[in-house]
Amino acid sequence: DVQYIHSSIQKPSAEITKALKLDQNVDIFKSYKIFTADMKPIIYCVNTMPLSLFDKKFIEELTDNPSALEPLYDVLKNKCNLYVENHLSRIHPATAENCDFFGGLPLEKGTPILVIDAIAYDTHGHPLFHTFEYTTDNEITYELIRRRTPGS
Repeated sequence: DVQYIHSSIQKPSAEITKALKLDQNVDIFKSYKIFTADMKPIIYCVNTMPLSLFDKKFIEELTDNPSALEPLYDVLKNKCNLYVENHLSRIHPATAENCDFFGGLPLEKGTPILVIDAIAYDTHGHPLFHTFEYTTDNEITYELIRRRTPGS
C-alpha cells in the first residue's frame, strides 16, 4: 500500500535542477509517500518530477489527488508515453534526522537508515524524475549486478 503524506507544486532546488537538467523557472511536482507492508512502513519515498511531463488536465488531477500518480511507471507509460529504462542510483547510509522527508522521518534520532538517491531515465537517456528512498534495517534486501565499464 502507498500512503501519501504531502505533495506540492514548487520550483526545483539547485540539486534537482542539475540532476534533471531543468531550468530553474520550471515547476515540479514533489511528493512524499510511505510504502507499507502489513501496515508497517517499509520505504519512505520522495519523488520529484517536472510538471512538463504531464498535460494540464492531469496536473489539475494531481493537485486534487496525488495518488493519481500510482502506479508511477504505468502512469508515465500510459499517460505520458514514457518508459523508465533505468535508474542511476547512489546508495549510502545515513541517520533518520539527516533525511529530507516532509515533517521528518517518524524514527528516533540516530536511527540508521539506507538511502537510495536515484534518477530515472527514459529509453533515450533523458532524466524523468528524481527519487530519495529511505529504508530501515532488515526491511529490504537488495541484489546488485556490478559490471566493469570499458577501460577499467
